[in-house]
Amino acid sequence: MMRTGEWAAHVQRRKAEWSEFTTKKRSDKLSHQQDITNYYDVEYLANITIGTPGQKFQMLPDLHTPYLWVPDYICAPPVRPAGCEDETCGTGSKSFLNAFF
Repeated sequence: MMRTGEWAAHVQRRKAEWSEFTTKKRSDKLSHQQDITNYYDVEYLANITIGTPGQKFQMLPDLHTPYLWVPDYICAPPVRPAGCEDETCGTGSKSFLNAFF
């Protein structure tokens, strides 16, 4: 598309389609408006606020499950609790996953 000079027009069409889609959704009184960044239907990036007082997060919504994963400060370096030895806290999250499956 870039070689043939069609890329700019493609991006404009996608933006127009997304704008039309979000405008239709906003008119539905049962829906909640959430601005997200759409990376060509491959992944989405959303800004959310959780808790009181609100804490802001950027997240990649998992569109295949109903679960929302929230990062926890206790697994951050330098101190990690038992069961959270590796950098990704995989050991600590394994038991959490087993609770659902």
